[in-house]
Amino acid sequence: MRNLRKELKYEQANGTEVTQDNIGAVDWASGDGQFRKNKHVDIRLHHERDLVQGNAIKIISVPKNEMVADLMTKPLYGPKLKTT
Repeated sequence: MRNLRKELKYEQANGTEVTQDNIGAVDWASGDGQFRKNKHVDIRLHHERDLVQGNAIKIISVPKNEMVADLMTKPLYGPKLKTT
């Protein structure tokens, strides 16, 4: 999408925001902290870290109960379906 927008002369100034409810994944991708077991992470997952460091994406930590993607990926029960 980023390349398509560039071809249409509508470049995106900031990185694409990606929400994540796993704080460990957010810390690992942003490069914060030291992780002893990084060498056991699949090499294709390092691509995410490269995108964060290159400012192509920005990972934002969101509480589990506010994750919008859960509406499409997990079963919903009574209280989640009700709106206030």
